[in-house]
Amino acid sequence: MQFKDYYATLGVEPGAGDAEIKTAYRRLARKYHPDVSKEAGAEEKFKGINEAYEALRDPEKRAAYDQLRSQGYRPGDEVNVPPGFNGAGAQGFDFGDMFGGGGAAGAGGFSDFFESLFRQRAGGRAGGGFAGAAPNQDTRARFAVPLEAVYAGESRRITVNGRQLDVRIPKGIRPGQVIRLAGQGQ
Repeated sequence: MQFKDYYATLGVEPGAGDAEIKTAYRRLARKYHPDVSKEAGAEEKFKGINEAYEALRDPEKRAAYDQLRSQGYRPGDEVNVPPGFNGAGAQGFDFGDMFGGGGAAGAGGFSDFFESLFRQRAGGRAGGGFAGAAPNQDTRARFAVPLEAVYAGESRRITVNGRQLDVRIPKGIRPGQVIRLAGQGQ
């Protein structure tokens, strides 16, 4: 797969701060959004812009990308993620879920380059470490919470897929809000 220069994609320098990266992303995303731009190739540019932003906005992913970049790779160079490369903690994060299953804003998935650095693939671990078991997949369940439990911040026992789980209901939780139970998925 070919190395991608995410900084060049967003038009920022490698030393750019978070605010500068975010500003560049927003400007380019508006310009090349497939619903707005009539320019040929706008959808592919939009996907690339989203991919670059996802890699650079998170400090851990950015550090992993910078580590690989510091090894002398340039845009278009053939690259295989080195054995033992540390994808800097991006493990288990599924970008396909982030925008409702379709990748970046429903525009399709990220490139092989991005996935090899950051995404869980084929039963392995995300990042370049490739060691250890795959993290649990998310399980979602809806359940009603009595108003008293919301005010008091109580715990409730629920059954999900045949497993009983104790769930602490945070005080003031709002309808539709998600409670995440780390390590309790499939």
